[in-house]
Amino acid sequence: MHCFADEAMKIVLPSTHRLAAKKRLPLTALAQEPFVLVPGPAGVTLHDEIMRACGEAGFSPRLAQPAPQVSSVVNLAAAGLGVSIVPAAIAQVQVKGVRYVDVQGAKLRARLALGWRTGDASAALANFVGLL
Repeated sequence: MHCFADEAMKIVLPSTHRLAAKKRLPLTALAQEPFVLVPGPAGVTLHDEIMRACGEAGFSPRLAQPAPQVSSVVNLAAAGLGVSIVPAAIAQVQVKGVRYVDVQGAKLRARLALGWRTGDASAALANFVGLL
């Protein structure tokens, strides 16, 4: 297994949201908002990190809409179905109708790792891992 550097997270809001003009927001500002999240089984570490941070902020996110993958979260937020928290790299996905806002105060980190089977002698795998 190879672990990559942890990544900061951002809040994603519909651009018409009352908080979208802010540059930074504490998680508590989202306590009453509907959330768009990737369900635990599909994105277990990301889901768990968001739930943990919100719990530490004193609330449990109210799931309005599940998303099949992280990139779908942005489109669902743009459609006005809710707010979310995504890895900062997702902010490179420029979708009309969303605004990315820094998280104030909370230590939210996205963790990414690559795992492979021990003993797999595939040349393609060796080359891929070698690129890391």
